[in-house]
Amino acid sequence: KRRSIMSDFSFEQILQLISTLAVVATLIYLAMQIRQSNLLQQSNILMESTNTFNNFAMAIAEDQKLSELYFSAIIDIKSLDIDKQRHAVLLITSMIRMFENVYLQNEANSFHSKAWEGYSQQSIQLMNNPGVLAFLENRRSWFAASFVEYILNNIPQIDESAFTHDKT
Repeated sequence: KRRSIMSDFSFEQILQLISTLAVVATLIYLAMQIRQSNLLQQSNILMESTNTFNNFAMAIAEDQKLSELYFSAIIDIKSLDIDKQRHAVLLITSMIRMFENVYLQNEANSFHSKAWEGYSQQSIQLMNNPGVLAFLENRRSWFAASFVEYILNNIPQIDESAFTHDKT
């Protein structure tokens, strides 16, 4: 006599198996939804960051005086008169904040890692200007310590002793 597999299981066992399979299917679905949501969030953050950088660059590019001030400041902020230094501080602070934001988003795994590679190189290159380094001498504490450390550790041949006195 042939026995059915179903006869070896009670009705409750079959219901338990079905509910377990339903839970597993739900968990798989939720994992896929979370992954999709994370990818969408990364895409939105990347687009917002790119727009912010582009708007900053275009504002500088469209204004000759602002452009001259910006490039003079990143080369040698200390050579500017006091009024220009005040404006330059705002420009450089804004520039560094944009990179800091992207860095922190990357650290939180909210930024696309391949995009971070380009932003990272750009931030290191821009920070490796004498005017920006001079700016950071007295303003290092304005920014996230991990970001400043990341930048300073990745700038070639930097004298860290120039930054040890900053406690403000």
